[in-house]
Amino acid sequence: MPKILTGAQIEQYRRDGHVSPLRAFGADEARAYRARLEASERQFGPLSVGQGGSKTHVLYTWADEIIRTSALLDAIEDLIGPDILVYQLTMWIKPARDDAI
Repeated sequence: MPKILTGAQIEQYRRDGHVSPLRAFGADEARAYRARLEASERQFGPLSVGQGGSKTHVLYTWADEIIRTSALLDAIEDLIGPDILVYQLTMWIKPARDDAI
């Protein structure tokens, strides 16, 4: 029995390789994490692959907190089971109004 995902969401993952949308936390908490991300970028520069955008959860406590969010872990468990290990977290951040695809 799934903890958080519906049968349709599990099927979407099997078909498309992702589940969207998934609400892992509320709007206030999301704003707080965004503020911490932006503070990190002001201090260390924009996150990009090889420049703080890879293994982000090892570099920043806010990223480590995000990957340990109960709703996120429950959803992942619904998809792959309870043996979860985050080895690599790569953040691909696309600023608003950026032409990149």
